[in-house]
Amino acid sequence: MAAKIFFFSCAEKKDRQPQSYRPAVQPSFSTDKKEMVQKDVKFSFILEVFNNLKNQKRYEEALSIYEDNEFHFLLYFKTSTAIYEFHLEIIDLYHKYYNESFALKREIELLEFDELIANMVIESAEDNHIPEHYGYLISSLFHSYMETKDWKKAQKQCENMRDFADSMGGKESSAYATALFNQAMLYSEVGNRKKAIEIMLETKQIYELAGMKHTNEWENCLSMLTEWFD
Repeated sequence: MAAKIFFFSCAEKKDRQPQSYRPAVQPSFSTDKKEMVQKDVKFSFILEVFNNLKNQKRYEEALSIYEDNEFHFLLYFKTSTAIYEFHLEIIDLYHKYYNESFALKREIELLEFDELIANMVIESAEDNHIPEHYGYLISSLFHSYMETKDWKKAQKQCENMRDFADSMGGKESSAYATALFNQAMLYSEVGNRKKAIEIMLETKQIYELAGMKHTNEWENCLSMLTEWFD
């Protein structure tokens, strides 16, 4: 059974062979105000062209515009959350145009970049600020690792999710139980059914203690335990 993945409060594939990925052109910086204004006007036009191509479902051309101007896009979307949300659009385009293997590769590259940026924001924040998308981001990256069967990275991401949930709500929170649920699914996928059952029982208990008995989350725990015990 394919792993179920649960997130923190977070088309048909064409079998084309991808072209080699072209890194973004790095623009030169200038302190000249007039030149900066000109660059902003130029990028506004580039962004408009990109959106028009995307809306017309001309995915290859839209992705080409993105790849040729990736650095400019990063400068335009000034917060880590805005960058992450834009990358979700780009990931969707990759999945719509390229084969699954290449699309997943690009998905992971972009999400790993987003995680790096988000971690930098967290480490530099003086007020314990955590980007609003962080929980969804680390869950999405875990899901991507599971899809590619990169169990080592999936395990590390599980640890990240547990640590994050613990810091936000403690080990008796529903978020922590969700992280444990995903951990149990990972153990099941790699064939360690005994450990999966052990962690899922702990997950079920936390949901019950949190007053979530008979919720979808609690019922999902029961469903998986019934399947595994059978």
